[in-house]
Amino acid sequence: MVKMIAVWGSNGSGKTTLCCALAAQLAALHKNSVIISTDSSTPSLPVFLPNRYITSDGSLGELLSKPISGVGALRGYIHIHPSSERIGFMGIASDETPITYHSFKRDVMMSLLRVLNDSPFDYVIFDCQSNPVFDAMTQLALSTSEYPIRMLTPDVRGVEFEKSQKGWLRGIPEMRVDGHIRIFSPVLRVSPLEQAVAVTGKGDYLLPFSEDVLGKSTAGQLVAGCHDRYGIQYDKQVNKLAERIVGDERYSIHDTDD
Repeated sequence: MVKMIAVWGSNGSGKTTLCCALAAQLAALHKNSVIISTDSSTPSLPVFLPNRYITSDGSLGELLSKPISGVGALRGYIHIHPSSERIGFMGIASDETPITYHSFKRDVMMSLLRVLNDSPFDYVIFDCQSNPVFDAMTQLALSTSEYPIRMLTPDVRGVEFEKSQKGWLRGIPEMRVDGHIRIFSPVLRVSPLEQAVAVTGKGDYLLPFSEDVLGKSTAGQLVAGCHDRYGIQYDKQVNKLAERIVGDERYSIHDTDD
């Protein structure tokens, strides 16, 4: 049975990069993942797969514009990573705009999740928008995922984001806002991490900024096997997250390996 992971958080916290890195670590553990971008305002397929041009015929928006029945309906809408057949992507295609599609109906999105449950994928990783207020897919992801992840930049912006979002999400029990896995990212040497932690509490993981990670993500390569110091730390932290998800363990980590 497919399990769902929702990666959500403040702008600039590296949500898309983590989705790709987590999928790569899960692939190393022999698990298949499909990353679904909930962003309908910025085409995500060119971000995930910058060396491949995908038309609207392969867009998630096109798929969600009609009823979905059976795994066969997904053919042509899941785009496989060129370096790993265990990683797939779904999202909006290049040249599409925020007004290309009407808002997606919850029942159609639920039918997509039911169909994915019968697919070869072990995990669905949602790359969520920062503001879920007007994004039904991010709301669905946060309320139904077994592993909701909240990413925060270790600065005033991240602190204020968390305060603002928790202020209204706490009123919605299914969002389980106090049970999220919390990650600070990207952590720089100059980041006011201690001050952020003093206000919001410790994160479960710290993901350092790495030029190697950024380069791999930008080039559409597997975000794994980094060689610079901070890239190695990044890999270790994401590997621990992947192992805990696969092992279905409880989260109580604050590891800052050198």
